[in-house]
Amino acid sequence: MNTATTIPSGYDRLPTDYQVCATRPDCPVRGQCLRASAYDTVARKGASFLTIVNPLIPCTAIGCEFFATNMPMMYALGISQLLDDLPYRAAVSIKKELIAYFGRTNFFRIRTKARYITIEEQAYIRSLFQDKGIDPDRIRYDEMHAIYDTESPIVRTINT
Repeated sequence: MNTATTIPSGYDRLPTDYQVCATRPDCPVRGQCLRASAYDTVARKGASFLTIVNPLIPCTAIGCEFFATNMPMMYALGISQLLDDLPYRAAVSIKKELIAYFGRTNFFRIRTKARYITIEEQAYIRSLFQDKGIDPDRIRYDEMHAIYDTESPIVRTINT
């Protein structure tokens, strides 16, 4: 069973058009903001063009409306062995409920590693296992990836 974890080095996996935040020393959450950290990185690399958040947007005690945490989120990838070690009836029931929850197309994309499983979706799978009387610690995803949650459609779909 493969349970590889990938943690991005620096901010190389951010989209090229990701809006960064230029130096704003008055921002109280600058140290925790992905946009500010990304700016520091791309500025050092000498990028020719940047998409920058308007520096005139006011900062409050909690930052601004463009705040994005610089803590990567753990996304699961692949469920090829999720149901393998479960009792037959429980496995069939869980599979039906997963298809009902995700839809047939998304279930297939998740199973074949073409789509990430978000944290909220992982919580749903845990609750589904608990509802069936199965220890949620038995859940095994094919891979786990630490990814910056820049925008949901970007992290939910794997571009190949």
